[in-house]
Amino acid sequence: MSITIDTKNLKEKLQRAEQTGLIAWEIGKIAKSIKDNKSYIGMKGKNHSEFSQYTTEELEKEEATINMYIKIYDTFPNVEDVENLLVTHLKELIRIHDKDTREFAVKLFEQTYSSFLTEQKEDPKKKLFTAKEISNVVDLIKSSGKLKKEEIEEIITEQIRLKEEKEAKKSNKFGQSLGKTCCEQLDETMENQPIDEQGVVAIFCLAFECIKKLEFDFGNGKVKFQKIKFVRVAFPDACIFTINNKKERREVNVEFEFNTYNYFAHKHHIAKEKCDLIVAWEDNINITKYPPDQIQKLPPIFLLKNFLYNLGGYFIKK
Repeated sequence: MSITIDTKNLKEKLQRAEQTGLIAWEIGKIAKSIKDNKSYIGMKGKNHSEFSQYTTEELEKEEATINMYIKIYDTFPNVEDVENLLVTHLKELIRIHDKDTREFAVKLFEQTYSSFLTEQKEDPKKKLFTAKEISNVVDLIKSSGKLKKEEIEEIITEQIRLKEEKEAKKSNKFGQSLGKTCCEQLDETMENQPIDEQGVVAIFCLAFECIKKLEFDFGNGKVKFQKIKFVRVAFPDACIFTINNKKERREVNVEFEFNTYNYFAHKHHIAKEKCDLIVAWEDNINITKYPPDQIQKLPPIFLLKNFLYNLGGYFIKK
């Protein structure tokens, strides 16, 4: 096929590049052939001595952009591997350098998309992971080092569960009835259980006078919460003053999460900022499914739900 026809095909496919992973793969295949064979040098009526000149002048794209498509093609040599994925997903998945890990992760993701291709009852977009969601999975896999297949499956399965939970929350404006808790002030103020992190923050603050009666051991003696210094959006979410029996004050950095797995999903375990305590509504981390070095990075956890309903085990260390 001539360079003129190849260029025409490339320009047409680039206009639809974001639609499917298959189109991105085809772009990479054509572009790789042109680059490797230096076909652009002999283009009639043109004077392209470098591939970068060709991509800029003929395709109106930076060389780095076209090289990204070539990398997708090189990374996934079998077209079947990309048919059910989007280019935004492939851009993230090519960051997994270990071939076996990447192939297994792709296979698991493809399984979640298979139903979307045949099911017509729901909006197909609801079945797809966003680039950010896949990016979170890739970051977790890369930060965890060499993983067993079951460990990768656990990470992806949990991401699937979180997405389903997120979609369910969109249709639910609030959780089930809070009912009677151990904190009378909360019962008089809040009607429903939280469904997200913001709800956890609100309930924690409303129940703070009750929580102040508890003693926590952060490894250097028992302390009680005294006063909330601040709550913010940035990590960590809050800073709370504690006080011990000697009336010595200490600041504790707190991160709020709806469930404990979100601490991993939000990549807080690799953050530079220090976190002394996770406050979560529920615990959903299975420590047998995570490498020990990842579990060791978890700070102590205060389970708000367990405390409010006297379920026991409200202060845990993995």
